[in-house]
Amino acid sequence: MSKSYKNVKLKKDRVYNVEQLTAAIPVTANTVSNWVGDGLCPSDAQTPYVFRGAAVNLFLKRMRERMRYKLVPGQFHCRKCQAGVFPRIKTVVDFEASNGKHMYSARCTNCSSKLQKISSETDRDRIEDCRNPNTPTDCLHENNTPEGGEIWISEGKDVSILHFENDRI
Repeated sequence: MSKSYKNVKLKKDRVYNVEQLTAAIPVTANTVSNWVGDGLCPSDAQTPYVFRGAAVNLFLKRMRERMRYKLVPGQFHCRKCQAGVFPRIKTVVDFEASNGKHMYSARCTNCSSKLQKISSETDRDRIEDCRNPNTPTDCLHENNTPEGGEIWISEGKDVSILHFENDRI
């Protein structure tokens, strides 16, 4: 997410069309279209899209929060997906960088882009545990198990989708 619209706050009760959004937030119409695919809720199902300011503010806030998370051991940050992912163990390659730091390279499970990470001892232990054929890879994080402990997990609040008939007037 660009820093140029990090602090942009739209008026929550105002309705914006795509042109007004691109004027208020320095993005292209294609970016707004991609945001709709990523979860930005238009005011209704008709095209051209119109958006409530509150919905856009909430979407941008969730995008900022998604980029600010803390990785757990064994997790990589994918710059393309903007998410923390656990790579397939078979794709993880161990190497030493030119500065002498121990690093891992892998492929994202979502988009197959290349991931790199400076590894800590905890990361190395976690990866080696998963390379053991007797350890399931789903054990990397409790969210991946069907019966997670749900300890210290913060999920976004589910906000009901509001459709207003007067938004197009």
